[in-house]
Amino acid sequence: ATEIKSEMESLATYRLVPLEEAPRLDGKTHFFWASASIFQRALELAPSIISGQHACGPGHSYELISAELQRKLPNKTPRLEIFLSRESWLNQVCGLDHK
Repeated sequence: ATEIKSEMESLATYRLVPLEEAPRLDGKTHFFWASASIFQRALELAPSIISGQHACGPGHSYELISAELQRKLPNKTPRLEIFLSRESWLNQVCGLDHK
């Protein structure tokens, strides 16, 4: 597995354990990532998602996901947007209010 690299020091506050049954992501076009670790695992399972429209919160996840997209797509501008919450992303992408 490829590990996302960063020059920033990080402190693990939780540990993600991959599900045995992961959702099928092939054919999906829009993604909101709660963490860079989830993005990395999804990319391992479905490499085709790299060309999708990605979103995440500001901060460390954004920096890591952006760096990985730039590394994997060196000649393209990464399609990555910042949202303050999954709900605000859903509202903009789907026109839905998820409260």
